[in-house]
Amino acid sequence: MATEDHSFKIDTTQNVGITFQLASAGERAMSWFIDFLVKMAWVLLIFEIFKNSLGGNKWAAVLCLAIIPIAFYNLLCELFLNGQSVGKAICKTRVMKIDGTQPGLSNYLMRWVFGLFEFNFFAGLGLIIYFWNNKGQRLGDIFAGTTVIKINKEMTLEETTALDLPDNYQPTFPQVTNLSQRDVEVIKEGIVFYRKYQNYKVLNNLAHKVAGTLEVTTNLSQLDFLQVVVGDYNFYKNQD
Repeated sequence: MATEDHSFKIDTTQNVGITFQLASAGERAMSWFIDFLVKMAWVLLIFEIFKNSLGGNKWAAVLCLAIIPIAFYNLLCELFLNGQSVGKAICKTRVMKIDGTQPGLSNYLMRWVFGLFEFNFFAGLGLIIYFWNNKGQRLGDIFAGTTVIKINKEMTLEETTALDLPDNYQPTFPQVTNLSQRDVEVIKEGIVFYRKYQNYKVLNNLAHKVAGTLEVTTNLSQLDFLQVVVGDYNFYKNQD
């Protein structure tokens, strides 16, 4: 659900609520404009390089060299730059799945295909759907199951790892009562580090160490597992 301050709350499979800040319409428009300038700069660069050899069949080859990278620009950037294009990086936003996980090739591909349709044939359609949809999604996002979130806000540790526990929350790992407050702070810091840098190795090592400390096994993803541990710890702490 989206709230008035452009935030988006998701519920994990373990009934833990996590809130993200959505990119505003202005931020998404600015990132689009920056990407447009990047694309135009590429075209001008190509034609400047080959301006003295545009005769005959070379014209078509140079035109393809200029246009093809532009056509695939958004897809390749988001795929290889962790959900960001140059514009998104400057505006400090990125693509994320609406379940809070990292998008895959199919998600980026769906966004790209519908993006070509939206921006090239129905200008303004994405903006209309963005305001109609309460999850900060354009048409491509809806079909891809993605949205665009902010990553520019310097949040405190507590804000970044804030978990909303419902009244009927059922803890999964009672062993968390053996953890210290400092242990949980380290887990939170690991989650923050992962969200900021998308460092899967650190996340995996932390999840493995925590599972070993608690002597538990789980089928949850590393991120979900660590979030549940923090949620369980907060639940038991609030019972004291």
